[in-house]
Amino acid sequence: AEGASQMSPTRRKRILIVEDCQIALAAMQQLLERLGFCVDAHMDGESAMTQLALLPPRYVLVLLDLQLPGMSGYAVASWYREHVRSAAARPPWVVAISADPDVDACRDYGFDRCLPKPLTAEVVAMLSRQLLAVSAPRP
Repeated sequence: AEGASQMSPTRRKRILIVEDCQIALAAMQQLLERLGFCVDAHMDGESAMTQLALLPPRYVLVLLDLQLPGMSGYAVASWYREHVRSAAARPPWVVAISADPDVDACRDYGFDRCLPKPLTAEVVAMLSRQLLAVSAPRP
């Protein structure tokens, strides 16, 4: 099984998780690492913004909790859409995660998807398949 994960098409793909609950953060990180992704984890919006401002983008996906201390996930997504996303040739998906997601608000703030917490292995696997399909090299 170890060799299989090293051959995974996700191996070099990086994901940023922004979640202030340590238990939820660890669970999501473990699920994504099992799928072969490289995961960076942050617990607040300000440190996430520092990572998101780097160009070219390091991430294929950003999982962003909406209820963060200090700066909300909505504020991070809004900032990202206005200041960074347009400069990126292939911007990452920005996905809201919340116990009670408001799909319309997520769309208004520029999120690509909105998922309920807790994220299950099935939801993470589905998201992974969608990401790989979108980011696959074109012939």
